[in-house]
Amino acid sequence: MYGGPPEDAALFPYWFASILPIADDEKYVLLRTTSVRERLKITAQWIRRMEAQRW
Repeated sequence: MYGGPPEDAALFPYWFASILPIADDEKYVLLRTTSVRERLKITAQWIRRMEAQRW
């Protein structure tokens, strides 16, 4: 449905946001961020938060 992850690092955060069960208001932060590096940091924070929720 979503296809595989893009090879372009600039597109990856948007693809990742589309497949994760993250609240829309958190996803909107990606749209306001102009730096690819910052968008990747945001997605890394999502991953760390999800890993911390596992039992």
